[in-house]
Amino acid sequence: MQEEPSAVPAQQVAVASRLSQQFELPAQWVLQQENERIAIFRNEVGDVLTVNYFMAVPDIEASIDDVDALRAFYRRTAEANGLALIETELAQLTTLRAVRTLFKARMNQIRGFALIGAYTLPFADRSYVIKVESMEQGVTGMREAVVMALMGPPQIHEATGELIGWGQDPYDPSHRAEFMRNQADDQKFDAQFPDHPLSKVRRYLVELESSVQADSSIRGLQPFSYPAQGH
Repeated sequence: MQEEPSAVPAQQVAVASRLSQQFELPAQWVLQQENERIAIFRNEVGDVLTVNYFMAVPDIEASIDDVDALRAFYRRTAEANGLALIETELAQLTTLRAVRTLFKARMNQIRGFALIGAYTLPFADRSYVIKVESMEQGVTGMREAVVMALMGPPQIHEATGELIGWGQDPYDPSHRAEFMRNQADDQKFDAQFPDHPLSKVRRYLVELESSVQADSSIRGLQPFSYPAQGH
């Protein structure tokens, strides 16, 4: 994957003043509000997209080209914040190098999960994160119940009470954590549950990767390299 050409130091590049104007997004996302750090959009079904701007050296503890190191970093970050890692992959938005992530979060107020997908665009002295989020509403757990029924009666670990083989790390079968991706989160079930938040977030991510356009000033920023200067 080639680095973005840039002969201009990042701090000397003038970036459009309104955050919402720095990225051209799919038409379904309608701007709700913004300031210099975040622009919030919604679509007609109530899901949320945010463009987040961080004016600081990215804290990514891995090379942007090392997918295994990135997966380890985002796994640690997810578990430290009570999230389950579903996906970490290398990606490109237009010509910009990005990291695509997908996490699951437990909601405290109601029984169910929120699904959070994001593209992180790191540069030498700043970063942008385009994030989409969809939450379970109404009756929850149908996807898990149907998939579990398809798999047959689960085996239960006598000591822990856990369902054997149900919770799985997407990349390391030996890894265990208190909250993990499960079998029902597999992409092969998305077509069967097109309105499930996980299925929707995956579609949003695909649409973003194929259609987002970044302002030319962003394309001229100095690329991120690890270890980052100042870290």
